[in-house]
Amino acid sequence: MRKRTGIVIVVAVILVLAVAFSCSRKESPLDAYIGGESSDKAMTEAPMMPEGFEPAPAIAPPSPPGDTAGTTTIPAPTVKKRKIIKTAEITIEVKDFEDSLVRIKEIVKEVAPSEDDGSIFGTTKSKSESGKTSGTVVIRIKPDRFDLLIDKLLAVGDVQYQRISGEDVTKEYYDLQSRLASKQEMEKRLIQLLATRTNSVADLLEVERELGRVREEIESFQGTIRYYDDLVGMSTVNLKIFEPESVVSGAGGFWGPIKEAIMRSFEVFGKSIAALIVFVMGALPWAVIAYIIFVIVRKIVRRRRAKTEQAATAKTKGK
Repeated sequence: MRKRTGIVIVVAVILVLAVAFSCSRKESPLDAYIGGESSDKAMTEAPMMPEGFEPAPAIAPPSPPGDTAGTTTIPAPTVKKRKIIKTAEITIEVKDFEDSLVRIKEIVKEVAPSEDDGSIFGTTKSKSESGKTSGTVVIRIKPDRFDLLIDKLLAVGDVQYQRISGEDVTKEYYDLQSRLASKQEMEKRLIQLLATRTNSVADLLEVERELGRVREEIESFQGTIRYYDDLVGMSTVNLKIFEPESVVSGAGGFWGPIKEAIMRSFEVFGKSIAALIVFVMGALPWAVIAYIIFVIVRKIVRRRRAKTEQAATAKTKGK
């Protein structure tokens, strides 16, 4: 009995020592790999990894400044260019319309040598009764030449009115571009769906209708964007020039203003007569109705008086 007990104890001690020895053999290389306490030999020699163990990939040290190898380039955020519509409205009094118009054309040609830089978009001209000329000039100019053009135009004559404004449409512009890109992506998906769909004809027609609606919205967005591009790309100047009216005009001489005053008096008198006739014609039906009512009422009153007088006379005779 004692011999069996001793054999069991010896076998147990041998098993414990074998397990402890095997654990120490397995943990030492792993501790060296992950940075635990180990000898210099464990750090320099290739550690014996457990079976099936895959070490993590080594992390490359950061590159020194100026060395682009092994680095990832992060794109810088795009800065959206502001979209501003510049316009100007100017009114100038000039001594001679034709000479001033020639001068304005020279200024535009000087500021904008080519048509891509700017040009006169349109002109109008009219003459008053006294022979004085006035008109408008519409100029389209690149935004970077806008201020220079304004400065030169202000020297053409006596400035009576000036308004320069800038409308910022940046938000609306890029919002349209975003919505356009979304609709274009939807168009691509609908085209792919139309090409691969094998369902009923009704489903295909539904997809085609939706595709047509999306394309209409795309065209609308593209048209608005082109409109904004035109207004932003070329600033607009609305210039009005006129010759001043003189008290004694050359056309009528001294008697010109007097003649004009007499003609205006006759014109006012004629308008008064016309207004009076209109009033009489409008009131005439009511006057006729009022006269008829007056006649009827007067007859009734007379008959009552006559009856009253007859009754009074009969009563007197009876007494």
